[in-house]
Amino acid sequence: MVKQVFLDYDFTVFLNADYSSSRSSLAHLPDIYPPTINEENTQIEQVWWDDSQVDFELIGSQLNMLVVSVSSIQQRPGMLIPTHQDSFHKVSTVYPDDKRLKVRANIFLQSWMQGHTLHFDHVQAEEWEAGEGYLWDSSVYHLSSNAGFYPKYTLQISGFSLA
Repeated sequence: MVKQVFLDYDFTVFLNADYSSSRSSLAHLPDIYPPTINEENTQIEQVWWDDSQVDFELIGSQLNMLVVSVSSIQQRPGMLIPTHQDSFHKVSTVYPDDKRLKVRANIFLQSWMQGHTLHFDHVQAEEWEAGEGYLWDSSVYHLSSNAGFYPKYTLQISGFSLA
């Protein structure tokens, strides 16, 4: 399940966040990836937000979801997130027995720049505007890369579908 979505929100707080102390690598991914996908080229800077910093209710009402977690990611030039499916670890930790459909919205915090990519299923997202994005469930394979000159900023909103 994939749906195109739009979030009307002031993204300033996310774009002005201090990402310098939030670096992590996705190199812990399974051994199915070749050795060229490693700690050196899978680094992201991710900041987690709570409902005192970000309006979960407003965001949820626009995306038709119950928001459980919100994070923003800065992906520096040369970095990639290889093909994967979301496992919704944080949502499952908070609601371990909940059987509702878990979803994630990936929202672009800035308009598209050359070299910024998002692929899912057999679709390549192109030339997006700030606020545009996609909502998907755990069945959707997707990847992200930044082969451009400037950092790429996205918002990840996870929770349960209300549709």
